[in-house]
Amino acid sequence: FKSCEQNPNHADVLALCVDRKQKTIFASGLDSRIVCIRKQGGRWISTTAHRPHTHDVKALCVYTKRTVVDKAKNDEESQNKESVFAGKEFLVSGGTDTKLCTFAIESFKDTRPKKHFPWPSVSPICLAKEGRIMTMMRNDRVDLYRIQSRKDLSGIFQAEKEVQHAQKTELVGSIEIKSSLNLMCSSISPKGDMLAASDGASLMLFSLTYVKGKDDEAVIAIDERLPLKAMHPCSCLHFSSDGTTLACGTLDGPIIILWIPATSDKSIQGNRVIEVRRIFTEHVQHALPMTHLAISHDSQWLVAGSNEHFKGAIHVFALENDEDQSKSYSHWWPLPQLESPHSCLSFIGGESVESALAVACSDNSFYLFDVKERSLSEWSQDIGIPFLRKMPQEIATIPDYPVRLVSNPAEPSKFLLGSHGNFFVVDLSRKIPQSSNYYPSRDLRSKRTWLEKQTRDAKDWTSKRKRSRSTSCGDNVVKEEPSETNFTICLRYNAMLFLEFIGKNEMIVVEQPWAPIFDALPDPLVSKTYGLA
Repeated sequence: FKSCEQNPNHADVLALCVDRKQKTIFASGLDSRIVCIRKQGGRWISTTAHRPHTHDVKALCVYTKRTVVDKAKNDEESQNKESVFAGKEFLVSGGTDTKLCTFAIESFKDTRPKKHFPWPSVSPICLAKEGRIMTMMRNDRVDLYRIQSRKDLSGIFQAEKEVQHAQKTELVGSIEIKSSLNLMCSSISPKGDMLAASDGASLMLFSLTYVKGKDDEAVIAIDERLPLKAMHPCSCLHFSSDGTTLACGTLDGPIIILWIPATSDKSIQGNRVIEVRRIFTEHVQHALPMTHLAISHDSQWLVAGSNEHFKGAIHVFALENDEDQSKSYSHWWPLPQLESPHSCLSFIGGESVESALAVACSDNSFYLFDVKERSLSEWSQDIGIPFLRKMPQEIATIPDYPVRLVSNPAEPSKFLLGSHGNFFVVDLSRKIPQSSNYYPSRDLRSKRTWLEKQTRDAKDWTSKRKRSRSTSCGDNVVKEEPSETNFTICLRYNAMLFLEFIGKNEMIVVEQPWAPIFDALPDPLVSKTYGLA
C-alpha cells in the first residue's frame, strides 16, 4: 500500500497500534518520535509527530474512556430508556524513561501529551510527628531519619520568605527485613517507638529504641509477637494518634484492628500482649486490597477506601466509643459514590473547629462529610454537587490528581490538597474565588497555563464566567492577579513524594528530582540537533 518513514535515522520501529475505526496508525521505537499516520481520501498520509519521551518507546496502546448515556428509545416512551456507550479514544505510550504519556487521538495534532511520572500514589514515607522521625520504605528495609528540632532550625528560617536551604536530616539507622518478597507498606507510631511493615506474606511489628552517642544516634528494633489472626499480608497500615491502635488493611479486603499496650519499660519490649480487637469483614464484596486508611484525632472513627465499583468505595467504622459501647467496633456507614474515584482522604479540623472527613477525588474536587451524622457537612451542602463546577478553572484543569490532604494544626479551618507537582490551599472560612492565584507567579508552569487559557475556546460553564486577564504575557509585564488568596496554587515544589505538617506552622516536603533518575538511564539514540554540526 504505502511506506512511511518513522524516523530519518533508520532506527528500528518497536511499537505499532491502530485506533478503533482502523483509520489511524501510530508508530514509534528506538527513535522516540511518535508518528501519526491517517487514512485520508483512500491514501495513508503521515500527518504529525510528537517526541514526548527522551528514550526508546517500547509500547503503544489505544484505549477508550467510556461513559454510559441513558437514551430514550422514542419520544413517546421517554421512560423506556436504553444505555448507550459513548467514549473518547486515547493513545498511551511508554518506554525506557519509565514515564507514560497520554494523547487524545482526535486532537493529537494540536494538543500536548499528558505526562505521568512513576511517582507512587501512596507515599513510601511516613512521619512520627512527636518523635520527629521520618521513615523511608525500600524494597527490603526501612530507613529512619531524625529531623532537626525547631530550635536548631531557627537559623535557617529567620525572616526569609522562601527557604533557600534544605533541612538537614540524619540517618539514624535501617531495619533490614530478610524476605524473598518486597515490602508493600509501612507505618510508624506518632512517638516513633513502634514500626509496622508488611511484605507479600505477613505483617510485622517492631518496638524501637533510640540510643544516642557522642556524635551519632542508633536505633534498636525488637520484633513483637503478633496473634495468628493478624498474620496476614497488608496493603496499608495506620496508627492512631496515641499509638495504641493499629489498623491493618489486608490484601483481600478485611481490616484488622490491633490494640498495642503503651509502655516505657524496655524490659517489656518484645513481650507485649497484642490483642486483635476486631476484624471488619462487612464491607468486603470483592477480594480487593484496601488503598487508604485514616483514623480520627480522637481515635473514635476509622475510614477505609478501596478501588471497588470502578469509582471506589469508602467505608466508615466506629472504634472505641465511651458514650455508647454498643456502637464500638462496628461498621458505621458506607459513603455514597462520588462522580469520580477518590484519590486521598483524611480527617481535618480539631480544637475550635469541628472534625470532618475530607475526601479528594481524581478530578481535583473534594467533599467534607460529617461522620457522626452520616451526611455531607454543612459546608459541602452549601456548595452543592458536583463541586467541580464551582471550583476555579485553574484548579479544575490541573493535569494531575491529588494524592495528599494535610492540615496545619495552627489553622484547623485550612488544609492543603496536593499532587506530585503542586498543591493548593483551601480556607473553609472564606469564599471560593472565581480565579486562583499562582505562587510563585513567575514560575514557567503558571505562564504556560495562563497562555493556554488565553487561546482556549469558551466552552460549557467557563463561557458564563468572564475573568479579567492582561493582554500581554511578556516577562516584563505583570498580568492582573486576583486579590483573593483562597485556592492559591503553589508551584514552589515539584516531584513531591511526601508532604505533611510535623507541627504548628511547620511542614516537611520530600522531593525526588528527575535529573538523577535520567542520568541513571542508558544513553538514548543520538540525533543531531538543528544548527549543530
